[in-house]
Amino acid sequence: MKIFFTLLLLSSLTHAMKPAPAVERKLSDFKTGYTLISTPKDEYGSVGVTKLLTKKGKTLWTLKEYIGARDVFTSPDGKTLVLWGNSSFGGMIQPSNQSITMVVFKNAQMIKSVTLKELLGTDPETLVAELKTPVFGGDKQLLVASEIASRNEMYDRSINAADRTIILH
Repeated sequence: MKIFFTLLLLSSLTHAMKPAPAVERKLSDFKTGYTLISTPKDEYGSVGVTKLLTKKGKTLWTLKEYIGARDVFTSPDGKTLVLWGNSSFGGMIQPSNQSITMVVFKNAQMIKSVTLKELLGTDPETLVAELKTPVFGGDKQLLVASEIASRNEMYDRSINAADRTIILH
């Protein structure tokens, strides 16, 4: 699991960008038939409302939060919602130790929020320096993921990541 989030981190560290204005977001899941509608209450998306609807349009729950551009994952029963990234840039997360990277809700109640440092077990700057790799790069990124997986005793994922390299190994 940690390797997945590390890959997301490394692929999302980018230069500073200006966020777009907050707009209503409507996402549909064709497997479950759920539709998630998130509406900002101001132009910055600092407040808002998010609803999860069934196929028939019945509201399962309402969350007093605008999800913005964050990546959204819902459980098959619709009770659990996971938000990844930040509301302005989605899955592109800031390499800050204090910024919230992932939030988990159950029945519209927040049950867990995780900072980047908690997720990686170390701060991003230390991790990059320790592994002596630039933030961007195909093979190097895979080798970083392989090393992190190995340190977390996920040897199958470590081997799989290392095997996908093309030039370095």
